[in-house]
Parts: sequence; C-alpha cells; structure tokens
Amino acid sequence: MKLYLMIKTHNITGKKYLCKKQARSDVEAIKYTGSGLKWKPHLKEFGKNFTTEILFVCPIENKKEFRSKS
Repeated sequence: MKLYLMIKTHNITGKKYLCKKQARSDVEAIKYTGSGLKWKPHLKEFGKNFTTEILFVCPIENKKEFRSKS
C-alpha cells in the first residue's frame, strides 16, 4: 500500500481539490473521485470531468515522510 497526495482540477470550472488516498496503485488512486464537503456537491452539479495530478507518493510505512510533504 502507498499513500498518495493529489490535486484534482475540474476541467470545466477550474475548481481544485487537494486530497490524500491510500491505494495499491496509481490507477486505483486516480480513480478516487474525492470526498470533500464542497467537492462532492461540485461534482454532482458540474459532472465528474476532472484531471488528477499526483504530487507525492510514499510507502504506507513512511507516514512521517508523508506528513512532512502535506
């Protein structure tokens, strides 16, 4: 398992969402749509048309390193 720090950008509105996700692969992390209180209603209103940029990845054992980046 790895920890991912990502930024998701809505392609229509430009709204950004910073998120973290624990996943087994990059593909699994990118599939994550997000759970933010403002992000989820935004996706419902404008659609799930967003891009994902992975900012940082580290093994789950290195939580201390992950915290220093986020």
